[in-house]
Amino acid sequence: MREDDILSQLRLESEEQLGKASVMISTPEQTQLLKLLIKFSNVKSILEIGTLTGYSTLAFALCDKDINITTLDINEEWSNLGKKYWKLANVDSQIKSIIKPALQSLQELKQELKQFDLIYIDADKENQLKYIDFAYDLLRDNGLLIIDNVLWGGQVVFNEFKNTSCEFIRK
Repeated sequence: MREDDILSQLRLESEEQLGKASVMISTPEQTQLLKLLIKFSNVKSILEIGTLTGYSTLAFALCDKDINITTLDINEEWSNLGKKYWKLANVDSQIKSIIKPALQSLQELKQELKQFDLIYIDADKENQLKYIDFAYDLLRDNGLLIIDNVLWGGQVVFNEFKNTSCEFIRK
């Protein structure tokens, strides 16, 4: 499978705008795997914790016009880059972007009794265990829970890596 042109454009502009921080964007290969899982599992509702520039959000929306996505992030500037491409791809009506701390948004979704077919966690590692706890309440029976960066480039496996993100992922 090859990367859609619109995804390629968003990825390239994200790299230009974010510089070194663009390494946080899912790779085209990761996104292709996620798209296959979505299609094979007949996913229709997705909760994405961590939008960044909306690259994976756009990939999810392009899978099927009947997919609805709720995406959470704290950085409106970066999320707005994605919104531009969601509109260009004519999938913006499928996406609800919430800009506020994810833990606050997750509590609100839980109170609303929202349920999702797939939850994708790709956000700050410090709160990852809390995000997972919320995911259990928000995930439909037989739903998919996907957590990005669980090995953190292999660093999680080796104890000599002592950075904060590695420590939180190891928990």
